[in-house]
Amino acid sequence: IPYAEPPLNQLRFAVPRPVLPWKGILNAKLEPPICPQMLPYKNSPPIGEEDCLYLNVYTPKVERNDTNYIPVMIFFHGGSFSFGSGTLLKPHALLEADIVLVTVNYRLGALGFLSTGDEASPGNYGLKDQNLSIQWVKRHIHHFGGNPSKITIFGQSVGGASTHYHMLSSLSKDLINGVICQSGLGNAKWMFDTRDKGKYLSKNLGKLLNCSTDYSHVMVECLRQVSSGDILLTQSKLSKPNITKSLPIFKPVIEPDVRGAFLTQHPLDIIRSGNFAKVPFMAGITANDGCICTVDHCKDSTAITEFNYNFDEIISNEIGIDHRMDKNYTAQEIKRFYFKNQLITCDDKGRENISNMYTDALFLAPTNEVLELYLKYNHTSLYNYDFEYKSTTLPSSSAIIGDTLHDYGVCHSDDMNYFSCDPNSLKHYSPNDRAMVDRMVNMWTNFAIYGNPTPFDEAWKTVKTNDLEYYAIEGPQGGKMSKRLHSKRADFWRHLQRYL
Repeated sequence: IPYAEPPLNQLRFAVPRPVLPWKGILNAKLEPPICPQMLPYKNSPPIGEEDCLYLNVYTPKVERNDTNYIPVMIFFHGGSFSFGSGTLLKPHALLEADIVLVTVNYRLGALGFLSTGDEASPGNYGLKDQNLSIQWVKRHIHHFGGNPSKITIFGQSVGGASTHYHMLSSLSKDLINGVICQSGLGNAKWMFDTRDKGKYLSKNLGKLLNCSTDYSHVMVECLRQVSSGDILLTQSKLSKPNITKSLPIFKPVIEPDVRGAFLTQHPLDIIRSGNFAKVPFMAGITANDGCICTVDHCKDSTAITEFNYNFDEIISNEIGIDHRMDKNYTAQEIKRFYFKNQLITCDDKGRENISNMYTDALFLAPTNEVLELYLKYNHTSLYNYDFEYKSTTLPSSSAIIGDTLHDYGVCHSDDMNYFSCDPNSLKHYSPNDRAMVDRMVNMWTNFAIYGNPTPFDEAWKTVKTNDLEYYAIEGPQGGKMSKRLHSKRADFWRHLQRYL
């Protein structure tokens, strides 16, 4: 179902407009086109269409009386803010629970996040698309049996960061009733850019496409005349060499305070102000989220040699060490802690150390930082988790990224296997995997229905102290409450954050 006018011509690099009413009956049975993108691991040509602002509604039953509306879950996909679509999440498992599921396409790459740092193109169009989709759900979901006063948004990776931004944005925070962030939070430095960095990237894109960059409005108007395919091919040239391709190039920015702005302050400053949605909040990571970067650096001998030779520069760019600080000191502290200042290798222990470093820097430390701040500012309904279940039959996302030979543990996105499955794919799931689907769906939909994910007879308790109590999701047979996940590694990043 279209929720916005096609972002073409003057609507490219502009706030989305609500879709106009159509005449007659709309055939909404076909999958919508995906937004323009290039698949990063297949060296694919540009694919997708700019007329892509559609959402999918899945409901177990349309006929509902006024007193029997059911909770709604809206999913925002991951993909480095540069690839993916709403149809990546198959609905079958989640609809075993009594919920309405909505998945959303939003603009990606430069088309979704180009920012000149001023009114010409403030940026964050992909997030503004998402905001408009939430408004659409709020207004229309009762026609599909959904409760507009019971909306939980959830997402994985950059989709998790997206859901977090809606919790912080004045445009979205009053529209939602629950938030789940899976392996991605908005305060992580790889999830957003400063205004100056966004402007710098956009100017470089303009130069490469032969647009004058002297005046923002002139450059943006020129870029509106360039094909989406040429923009995609050119934006890929802006990625710094040796930086893992799993991390985004164009991404959310801190905007100027202009009309329609989505994010005008640093995410942590918004939390410190107390001006965020104090709704039930669940966040967590997979045990080895950092595999997404490890695979790239261990893909061949040249890659790991380059990683050793240019470690300071690479790690500074990837985890977002502030150039105003002593980035070499910070990088060397990281190298000392994880690698004892030794040569970094890609044997089993070396891959584990690299993965731990990225898991902590990109996922664990930002999650801890947000939970500690929420506690300080009196947010009481907080749930923390570590996803630790490793399937013996399903392929890990590390194989999709490019390494089918080595075991990277519970990799980034591996948790999505237990939400996004259909009857055909379930045929390849072991009995344990199928039981894990039931368990994960039960916890996530419990959260949407009750504001509490507690599974079966076990108690998933809220975060109460700076020990950051968490639920270890160990497998289909059970889990356990614990505290201070990877405590020594977490404490290292608490010390280091002053330099970031």
